[in-house]
Amino acid sequence: MNLENKTEVTIIGGSYSGLSAALALGNSLRRTIVIDAGTPRNALADEALNLLGNNRVHPMDFLHQAKRDINTLHYVRFINDVVETVTLNSECNEFSLHLKKGQTIVSKKIILATGVLDVLPSISGIEPFWPYNIFQCPYCIGYTVRDQPLAVYSTEEEVYTLALIIHKWTKDFIVLTDGSQFLSEEQMKQLNQLGVKIFSQKISHVSGRPHETIITHLEDGQRIERRGIFMHLKFHQRAKHIMDELGCEYTEDRLVKVDEFFRTTVNHVYAIGDAALKIQKLSTAIASGTVAAIAIDRELTMDKFDR
Repeated sequence: MNLENKTEVTIIGGSYSGLSAALALGNSLRRTIVIDAGTPRNALADEALNLLGNNRVHPMDFLHQAKRDINTLHYVRFINDVVETVTLNSECNEFSLHLKKGQTIVSKKIILATGVLDVLPSISGIEPFWPYNIFQCPYCIGYTVRDQPLAVYSTEEEVYTLALIIHKWTKDFIVLTDGSQFLSEEQMKQLNQLGVKIFSQKISHVSGRPHETIITHLEDGQRIERRGIFMHLKFHQRAKHIMDELGCEYTEDRLVKVDEFFRTTVNHVYAIGDAALKIQKLSTAIASGTVAAIAIDRELTMDKFDR
């Protein structure tokens, strides 16, 4: 085994949470490898909000600067690749990570910073509008589209709470339920009092001009033009095959089950960022990476003296 391929910590995923963990581990003099394929969740986003000191920063610019900072450390190495399988050598308590391009990395600890994959609803024509007119997080984009015509879409009761939260950014706001009838009379009354109009008709398709407007075509022939539509999207774990292979457990929200230090139910395996967080924001992802890195540094320190 090439000594360069043996490390204390391997981070799978090099976006916000993964780079945050790498920075903290590198500053803690821990030999760390970051394996990343360069496909972050928000790669297509124009800007990010609510990031202290970097409000309205371009997400990729932020990542590139973070990587430059980490590259000044001598303890962190980046590999552009994909982890295909992970095996545990129980005799020496080390993991072997087998990469797509042929390398094998041996590591004492693993951090899963793999993120999630968003799943758009099955509405004809929707794909070109994500994420330019289809918005997931009001706290990430709401301020920049304030006072413009907006909508919230959901076929579940969550639409009521989402509408209450989002309507404050604009007075021109509607609810789309795509044929679902689940709002109570009291909920509809409250939304009407706020000036929120409810459209419960089935949606035929969407059209418009990506980045500018999205037009919802209802089956009854109505056309509703909006600057954007907020949707609480479903998601899949991006690296579920690895998580299953390791034996990680999940919450009822399909997140990796972790404790307060982001330790999974598998010894020496941590999960951070969107893969484990219910509130999925850049700031919370960064915080999770720092917390996990400090916990791992303490664990590696104690492992050395517990032998």
